[in-house]
Amino acid sequence: MSRQSLVPRIGESLTRFTDRRNFLRKTAVGFFGFTAAALAEFTLVPSAHATNYCANRSASQSCSPPRGIYCSTISTSYCNGPDCAGPCHLTKAYYPNTGCWCTQTHCAGSSSEYYECCDCSCPGGDCGCFGGVVISRAC
Repeated sequence: MSRQSLVPRIGESLTRFTDRRNFLRKTAVGFFGFTAAALAEFTLVPSAHATNYCANRSASQSCSPPRGIYCSTISTSYCNGPDCAGPCHLTKAYYPNTGCWCTQTHCAGSSSEYYECCDCSCPGGDCGCFGGVVISRAC
């Protein structure tokens, strides 16, 4: 049996089991499902929002950024909460697994909170971003 006769026979048997309308319907459903998932950001690529800030814990109750400099003091566009923003990117030079860490929980007025801290590499050098997380109203 030659290859040239095998391919048409396989194609012919497939067409007997699948009609054009059924094939087009399933293809359209798959395409629109994939497109909807992509638009809803259901991707297999981890994003910056998937950072596990608290994989590292500090013994301190405050962030200690690289060189003692907070990125927001260089430019307000360098941080978005604990995440690096603008021309800055996360650096893992200080915390190799995530580049981020969390402080110890502490009382701040009538609430209990901790800080999520991340190290960034920006045009002016390394610096840090942070964001407070309130975990309860009572202290």
